[in-house]
Amino acid sequence: MIQCFDNPNPSYSPATRLIASITKGMPTTIETAIAHGYYIDMEVRLQIPFACGMQQIGKYYGPITVTGATTFTVEVDSTTFDDFGFPALPTPRMLCYRDWE
Repeated sequence: MIQCFDNPNPSYSPATRLIASITKGMPTTIETAIAHGYYIDMEVRLQIPFACGMQQIGKYYGPITVTGATTFTVEVDSTTFDDFGFPALPTPRMLCYRDWE
């Protein structure tokens, strides 16, 4: 059996985090598998494998609004998007970049 995990103490920062769930809406709410450590207006890129669904939000690149230790929102209207499903391999994740300017 293959297992996926997030390293809670990565050697680089900000850390890439696994996406546990995505809730449709405007804005769209994203939940990570463990505490993300992100901050408001941090710029992220979402990578959603085809097997996870919700390809419409895949490759999102932009700022976030942190709403909790494992949640944040993005200004995307996902009300008509396909459903997101997890777990699947490869795993969905976010890559964090520099601050939004």
